[in-house]
Amino acid sequence: MSKVSMVMDKASEKRFYRNLESFTKKGGKLKPAFQSIGSHWFKGNNRQFSLRPGKYADLTQTYKEWKKKKFGSEYPILVLRGGLKKSMTVSGDPNAVFKVDDMGVTLGTKILTKKGKPYPVFIHKGYKSRGGGKVPARPLYIKSKDDIDAWTRILWRLLIKIKRSVYGR
Repeated sequence: MSKVSMVMDKASEKRFYRNLESFTKKGGKLKPAFQSIGSHWFKGNNRQFSLRPGKYADLTQTYKEWKKKKFGSEYPILVLRGGLKKSMTVSGDPNAVFKVDDMGVTLGTKILTKKGKPYPVFIHKGYKSRGGGKVPARPLYIKSKDDIDAWTRILWRLLIKIKRSVYGR
């Protein structure tokens, strides 16, 4: 999951939250901006699940042979049965985490390992395979400059609305 935070001095922080409060009291909504960021996140995740070797370390030859025999193809790297992909690319999937309110957005997946641990953590950090080898880390969500720019534009538009609502044009 991603987290956006800001650091500012106490006086600026007070003014910022006072402006947010004033904006919402006047009927301003923060939720649409967070909804847009969430939608962008789900769309952006599609590129992670279509990757072949290059961005990530390739699969071992043994694993590629097994995956091709069992599932018909050894690629894309991050897709086996498709549950994780669906939960991170389709906001309405039952295993997707997409919670939006006026205070923020929570994004992620509920997919667990057979032992009940968060599956994405293993992929993100890498792990020791059952065969004893080391499975390399393959981060699930790589924020590109375009992602950061898009989120910044969404938040910037929201901040302009807040400023205009509180201080006038």
